[in-house]
Amino acid sequence: MDTQTHDRLASMERRLDDGQKTFGAVRADVSDIKVGLAELKTMAVRAAQDHKELRDWSIGHEERLSALEKSDAKRIGERGVWAAILESPVVAWLVAAGAGAWAFFAHSGSAAK
Repeated sequence: MDTQTHDRLASMERRLDDGQKTFGAVRADVSDIKVGLAELKTMAVRAAQDHKELRDWSIGHEERLSALEKSDAKRIGERGVWAAILESPVVAWLVAAGAGAWAFFAHSGSAAK
């Protein structure tokens, strides 16, 4: 074998070695990508489950809130406007002032007699 052929064979062998190293690195990268995709799929499934649980929880709370609002509206309606007026502090002050004025004027004439 002459020197030129030997050099060509050595060059081809080096390129094959480099190709094997590159192929090994690519294979490792592909393996890492597969692992990453599997993890991503697991996270996506968990996120979908969490979303469903949150949606179900939210719907349950919306129904409960709606029932409480209806109950409160019914309670207010049952009390009526007069109950709200009678519970008002302004009405209490007016009644007290009226009773005081009545007592003053009703008894002021009897003291002069």
